[in-house]
Amino acid sequence: MQGFCQNVINTFAEVKQNSTYLAGLLLHAGRKTCASMARGLSVPVKRFYNFFEDATTNVTLIRTKLISLARELNPTEEFRVLVIDGTDLAKVFAKHIDHLSTDYDGVIRRVTQGLSIMVAGLVTSGNMVPLDFLFWHNKKKAAGKTVKKYAKKKSKTKKKADANYKTKVELAIELIAAYKDLVFFAYVAMDGAFASNSMIIFLETEKLKYSMRIARSRKVTINGIEAKLCEHPALKLVRNERSKTASGLYKANVCFFTIHKRKKRGGGWETIFLVSNMKLSAKGHVEAYNRRWTIDKSFRSMKQYLGLKDCQMLSGVQQTLHILSVFLAYALATAQKVAYKKKSVEEILGEWRSSKKIQNISGLID
Repeated sequence: MQGFCQNVINTFAEVKQNSTYLAGLLLHAGRKTCASMARGLSVPVKRFYNFFEDATTNVTLIRTKLISLARELNPTEEFRVLVIDGTDLAKVFAKHIDHLSTDYDGVIRRVTQGLSIMVAGLVTSGNMVPLDFLFWHNKKKAAGKTVKKYAKKKSKTKKKADANYKTKVELAIELIAAYKDLVFFAYVAMDGAFASNSMIIFLETEKLKYSMRIARSRKVTINGIEAKLCEHPALKLVRNERSKTASGLYKANVCFFTIHKRKKRGGGWETIFLVSNMKLSAKGHVEAYNRRWTIDKSFRSMKQYLGLKDCQMLSGVQQTLHILSVFLAYALATAQKVAYKKKSVEEILGEWRSSKKIQNISGLID
């Protein structure tokens, strides 16, 4: 723990001396644009813009720092989980920002324009260190130049398919492959958007444990009977049962399937299905999957308190630098939360912002 604390202390020293931008994210309570943070902290705005002049180098440095913090946060924790999930950064009125796309936003429940990112984070003991992300584009936005085909009466426009287009599952596989040897974790947790045959084959090939939600309409074979998960007799809940697990096959992959009945946010009940290659009890499978919810909480905190959506820079590398800076700011606040046993990251940020400085650093040594 002492080595971890010293790493955090050194990082804070770097923030205070070299990164006005990162300090602005942590200490300014308003919008996280360069102009707003400069006014809020009474710092020349040029210092904030200078941070983006060597964006590529700073991106590399921050990624290295995030890996270091993830390795040292609760290193002996049994349930260290690599979580992959996506989120949308709304840019409704933007026209010239790189990587703009359109995607369905589950929070506002409609399709919106913005930056759609696939995020990898390490979750341990209810805390998360964001590691990295990749931009996702829908096929229309990813398509290349148009080719005109002239008909007799009017011209029609057809878009070329983008050979470099990647699905969300492919991006998730890329993130897992990049970090499986850099950060220790017990298993991978993802929601139902990633529960595909290709993902399961990849995880099995790499000998990685996993827990994912899976669509209720998927056909599986249990006890020699092939049926949809929602209709399979081996996964029928009886009386007051809340969960049940059975072993079977999904497209030739040996898996454990779990049905779980849970309360909905708006009241009432819903039934979900999970797939995993870990031999656990039904309750254990539910707990393993539920650990991924920490990343959803972190998205809310990073958007509301650290300005994840606020950057107005146009280039992709500058947007990348802003997003990774927010990740590092969240990781540093998480480290302080763990060290001082606070209830939330928001509580730490509130304490720092009330005095406009990062304080009590020496207390981490204790």
